[in-house]
Amino acid sequence: MLHRSGEIRLFFTAPGVQRQGIGTAIHASLETHARTWGLQRLHLHSTWLACTFYEALGYRSHGDAEVLFGALRGYPYEKVL
Repeated sequence: MLHRSGEIRLFFTAPGVQRQGIGTAIHASLETHARTWGLQRLHLHSTWLACTFYEALGYRSHGDAEVLFGALRGYPYEKVL
């Protein structure tokens, strides 16, 4: 889910369909949508396991990990479009 602020608030695929290009295709659609809104960058909090996925899409680390929802570590990432 993409917010008008450029934050990707929710983005995942089911474990059984990971590494099949689905996430990459969904992300490409999000980028296209962001550009139609005139956004210049996207940002998100990644899980530890998804960091390499976002890095492969061109995201760069943007700070230290944060505790989200009292239990989950979120790694902030940002991408310039």
